[in-house]
Parts: sequence; C-alpha cells; structure tokens
Amino acid sequence: MKALVLVISCLAGLCACQNDNMDMMGIINMLYIKADQNADGKITPAEMANIYQFMDQNHDGVISRTEFTTLWAVLTGYDQELSTAYFFLSDLNGDGSIDRSDNSNIFARFDLNGNGVVESLEFMQKYSQVYHEVPFVLLFERVERSNQNDQHLSRTEFSQLFKSLTTSADGSVRKSDFVKVWTDSKFGSQQDAEKVFQSFDTNKDNVITTSEVSSRFDALDLNGNKTIEILEAVTLGQ
Repeated sequence: MKALVLVISCLAGLCACQNDNMDMMGIINMLYIKADQNADGKITPAEMANIYQFMDQNHDGVISRTEFTTLWAVLTGYDQELSTAYFFLSDLNGDGSIDRSDNSNIFARFDLNGNGVVESLEFMQKYSQVYHEVPFVLLFERVERSNQNDQHLSRTEFSQLFKSLTTSADGSVRKSDFVKVWTDSKFGSQQDAEKVFQSFDTNKDNVITTSEVSSRFDALDLNGNKTIEILEAVTLGQ
C-alpha cells in the first residue's frame, strides 16, 4: 500500500504538466496496479508479462497494433498517431504485435537498476521517460512513411527528423515554430519544447538546420550499423 501511495504522489507531479484532456496519471496507476498483482511494490518478470493483457480483445495471446491503439486512444484521448507511438515503444522486436517475445525487453526497459524486479519508483520514472520519448517515435515514423519504411533511418533520412514541424524548403525550423508545433501537437510543455530545441540548436541562432540534426547521428548510432532505429532515436527524449 505504501508503494502505491508513493507512485500516486510521484505521478501527480509528472501528470500535472501533461495534456488536460487525458488522465495519464490514472492510466499509469492502472497499469501499475494490474502489473503488481500481489501489491508488494515490486513487479516481477512474470507480473510484467501480463501488463497489457487487458488489451487482448480477441484473447489470442497477441495484442495487435489495432487492438492496442484503439483502446489506448479511448483511455488517453490521444489521436491515432500518438497512440501508435506508444505501441511502437511496446512492440520492441518490431514484428507488428505485442506478445511474450517482447516481455523480456519491456521488463529490461523498466528495471532501471538491473536487480531483477521493477520497483514502484522505477515504474514511475520509466513512464515519465516514455512520455518524453513518444514525440521522437512519432517524428521517426513520419520520416519512415515518406522513405523506405524499413524501421531504420539513414543519415540523410535522420537529418529530416523535424521536417514535419516546418514549412521551410530547406528543412530548417525556427524556435518559435518549433515550440508552437511541439505544444500544439501535445508532445509536451513549452519548457519541454525549449529544452529539446536548445539541445539541437548548437550555434544558438534560434534555428535548427538539417546539418545540426545530422550532427547527432553518430552519437545515437549505438550499435554502429550506420542507421538509427527507434530505440536509438528515443534516447533524444531521455
């Protein structure tokens, strides 16, 4: 019970700054309660494996993209695109569904201290992180749809990460436009937008160029395969 109270109090601060049209605190709390079945404040791998099972509408043991995004949109008030971004952060093997093959990867993402259980504070911290990762999943997928759609971004493709946020012919985006689109798109607060912008605007001229975006490529290419994958791209939000 003390663990549950801790999660609720910590999430309150996080969710107070999120979109008014959704009760993300309630969603995260619901997921926590579903996972921590014995209410001991620790989620085991077996418990984590069942966290999304309520979304398995046809009870076939697999949560399809449609099942997940349809219910997530209802629960959160998010549109289809944002709901799909959350799906991609759970379908970690990229096979188009969430099943038991994703469980170990999902658990590892939440077990921040690597001790074999997910404690209440870790659960809260990771979902806070996920909230800031989602915009980069969405931007990643927008670039993907206009290119090869192979779930990998080349250096050239990655340089277009913010193309959907601007009407500029050269792909550059001004700070004022960036902040407005970021907040209007429910990616986060103005403070979130400004923090992201500043991390890319290396010469501090209030414009992000495709060259500045491209300069982040090598540091993000964690596995050295000369492409950026979703889980590499989302580190931009961490």
